Amino acid sequence: MNKVLEREWHARYEAWADRYDADHLISGWSELGLSRRVTLVVRSIGEAGLSPSGCFLDLGSGPGVFTRHLKRIGFSCVGLDYSRKVLKVARRKEKNVSYVQGEAYNLPFRRQRFMGVICIGVLQSLGSVRLAIQEIQRVIEPGGYVFLDGLNDLFWLHSLRLHKEGLFRTPKPMSYHNPFYLIEELQALGFGEARLHWLAMPPRAQRYIENPIFARTFIAARVFGYAFLIRMQKISC
Repeated sequence: MNKVLEREWHARYEAWADRYDADHLISGWSELGLSRRVTLVVRSIGEAGLSPSGCFLDLGSGPGVFTRHLKRIGFSCVGLDYSRKVLKVARRKEKNVSYVQGEAYNLPFRRQRFMGVICIGVLQSLGSVRLAIQEIQRVIEPGGYVFLDGLNDLFWLHSLRLHKEGLFRTPKPMSYHNPFYLIEELQALGFGEARLHWLAMPPRAQRYIENPIFARTFIAARVFGYAFLIRMQKISC
């Protein structure tokens, strides 16, 4: 587990909460990058055909962007984040939402508590994704969904950065992940078939990789897939 990476991310994140009020700046994205992620997640939830009768967990809720969006489209949602400063910002932006301070490796909820978990902008700051997805699996009820995003380590620009970091032995500023390996790990934990979405770079290429068949190809992953969103349904305990 890369504790140095996690400590540096935590310190950076708390500094953003002190310095900024805008959601995208606290989250560490551009305004366009955050907007595109919101659009992708909301669309994927709609495609899953979920009825707004259960409760979502927004794991790594930050200033509450996705927590608020889920509420607006009719779902109840609990936002969880490890930063007290960031949660203070989230509560100021929306008072009628439940927020909890906690860690991804030890979620303070009972088994099968939620119909779904969204985890956006979190994986790049974690030292052990496996521990986090085990906890995600534990708190989702059978038939529930996970919506998990990350930075794609197959994307050509990220591959170059990883090669440079290894060559010069520089500290990793963030973690990149192979979405196909993550899908396999989630399937081993009892999740079914995956729907894989890409956040394309450049943005104008987005329409070219919307096809579910093309999305699973190496070309999509290597050339256009800057970041990914995985949607999977839990089919067993």
